[in-house]
Amino acid sequence: MAFEPGHKKVGGRQAGSENKISNSLRASISAFLEDNFNKVQQTFDKANEREKLTFYVQLLRFALPQLQSVEMTSELETLTDEQLNILYEKLRDEMHENMNRDEREE
Repeated sequence: MAFEPGHKKVGGRQAGSENKISNSLRASISAFLEDNFNKVQQTFDKANEREKLTFYVQLLRFALPQLQSVEMTSELETLTDEQLNILYEKLRDEMHENMNRDEREE
């Protein structure tokens, strides 16, 4: 029987509880990696530069969070010429202020 909206959830895992199979598999993979770390290091040491770089980049996926691409839309097309001029002048003035500040700091 499929879940029907409006009915209370009955049975199954509690929300937020961990999946036992995933935990078991993670533990097995971690143990394998720990047991074979020296062999992996030796293989890495023997690899050529391209292979080392490829391996390193692949490992980074697990160490760093993956960033989501963001699509930006521009509303510049909807601005009048006068509004664009005002925006341009503000940006130009800010840029000059930043450049002058940087020069004073040097």
